[in-house]
Amino acid sequence: MTPMGLPRAADGVRVMAAETGIEVFSGVAPTTKTDLDLSAYVGAALVWLRFENNSGDATAQQFRTFFNGGSSGFSYIDRTTTVTDGNIGWALARTDVNGILEWNATAAKSAKVQIIGWWA
Repeated sequence: MTPMGLPRAADGVRVMAAETGIEVFSGVAPTTKTDLDLSAYVGAALVWLRFENNSGDATAQQFRTFFNGGSSGFSYIDRTTTVTDGNIGWALARTDVNGILEWNATAAKSAKVQIIGWWA
């Protein structure tokens, strides 16, 4: 079970999270490929992510997801989402067996990432 009492995706259950999502990152977005550890919620899964740009300026932020440990290219579903300040973007990304994916952004600006749902 996850900290929220939901079954883990590794338990063989297909789960959709609440409409508001599960916050998994809040802070300054990394500009180099960085692990995003979702293991408290999923193992190997396809996750639906919500990206929020809170930069406070007119700069559009691009968020990218990658399969963990990949030497090049994007995650299972290639995805770059461009989000202007105060707005949101979406991506589908694949985690590895440990529930980790990699991500980055085009600028070190304030951002939030939430899991909206996942399929195992």
